[in-house]
Amino acid sequence: MIKARVVEEESAKLIVVNEPIHCPGCAVGGCGGKPVTLAMSSPLSEGEVILELSPRNLGLVLLNSLGLPLIGMVAGIIAGAAMQWGEGSQFVLGCLGFGMLAAGCRVFESSLITVNRDKK
Repeated sequence: MIKARVVEEESAKLIVVNEPIHCPGCAVGGCGGKPVTLAMSSPLSEGEVILELSPRNLGLVLLNSLGLPLIGMVAGIIAGAAMQWGEGSQFVLGCLGFGMLAAGCRVFESSLITVNRDKK
């Protein structure tokens, strides 16, 4: 659950995330967690909202972004072990499997995110 607010700008509704989002690059780049603006259609008028993912959609996103590359890596290592190749070759096959399934990951539509009115 992320708190945000809907703003209208040039006849388009935008969602601005209130909470600063920090990434590992903040320590190096020092962006300071600037507010993030999402260009999403929202049926709600201006005001405070909450952005959420349903548990099903969260599982789908996690499986796609984390699960598939991990499955590819394990499958590559198992294939190398089944062919009785050396550890270096198994490592290379694991990296290839990881890369192949990571390349197959897809970007999900923003329609997975539900926008609800903040009930303070």
